[in-house]
Amino acid sequence: MKKSIIIASATVLLLLSCSANPKVNSKHIREAGDSLIVNTKVLGASIEGYNGPVPLEVVVIKGKISDIRVLENEETPRYLDRAMYGLKDKWVGKSISKAYKIEVDAVSGATYTSEAIISNMKLALEELQKK
Repeated sequence: MKKSIIIASATVLLLLSCSANPKVNSKHIREAGDSLIVNTKVLGASIEGYNGPVPLEVVVIKGKISDIRVLENEETPRYLDRAMYGLKDKWVGKSISKAYKIEVDAVSGATYTSEAIISNMKLALEELQKK
């Protein structure tokens, strides 16, 4: 009985992972139309802000960073907002290669959180350059 449940569960997971839309190109990048979306939840799991990991979802449309979203985390919202306000515009609108070359400093008053965001962003950009 347990084996059949495990086999059925594995089959469902396999079928779900093979769905055609959105198309998955690698472990961390998915393609949706003309956009690429990188998720750093697994990729940057060891990168921690003040209260734990700060995973990102980076959206690229037509070769340029169009959005950076912070995924579920335990950071204090006030510090997370301060860090994102000071960092997001450094990358949005830039090509992947330009964004990767930019030297970005941590935001004063939200240092640990912003350092985690910067590190996750670098990982996302490295993953995009491999594509």
